[in-house]
Amino acid sequence: MVETVTTIVNEVTIIQSTLGDVDDLDVFDESETARSAAVSTSAQSYTVQVGGTGNAIRSGPSAAQPRAETGPVASQRTIVGAINMNTASINQNEDAIQLNAASIDANSLRINSLESQYVLLNDSVRASTRRIKEVEGGLAAVSSMPDLYLEKGESMSVAAAIGGYDDNIGFGTAISVRANQNVTFGVVAAHSNGHSAGKLQGRIGW
Repeated sequence: MVETVTTIVNEVTIIQSTLGDVDDLDVFDESETARSAAVSTSAQSYTVQVGGTGNAIRSGPSAAQPRAETGPVASQRTIVGAINMNTASINQNEDAIQLNAASIDANSLRINSLESQYVLLNDSVRASTRRIKEVEGGLAAVSSMPDLYLEKGESMSVAAAIGGYDDNIGFGTAISVRANQNVTFGVVAAHSNGHSAGKLQGRIGW
């Protein structure tokens, strides 16, 4: 019977060595640690009644087998040490998640800023495109303006022209009038894609 009790005590000691010190468990609060410590203490000191003679064998930490390893390396190979390592890894992951969340927030602000800049740039490009269309229409109108001139002996002339710029087509007309032998006047008007151009010209010769 004594050998059986000794074997049980040794097995309990091995289990305790595998479990580790519950007081070192990081995930328990103070009340849980106190309860675990009480359980650990009671497990390390107890009395076993043998037979009916009233004799007892008391076993405690002194009956335990010596540990093969001590220190941090040994604690890492216990259940408590493994739990603590897992807890530390979880805490590191939580810190990394918080840093990542902060980076995501900063990137969101940058993205919102870029989107605002894109909207402004897009509006500017559209305005510039409209302005370019207007300039192209004006150039087509100008290219369709006829020349103003009078041949010798003519008192008035009328002219028309068609011009274009890129895919814009313009139409223009002109009228020239001789006021006297030395003075002439002329008016030119042209139109292209909603854009108009014109000029008034006078000439004095002698």
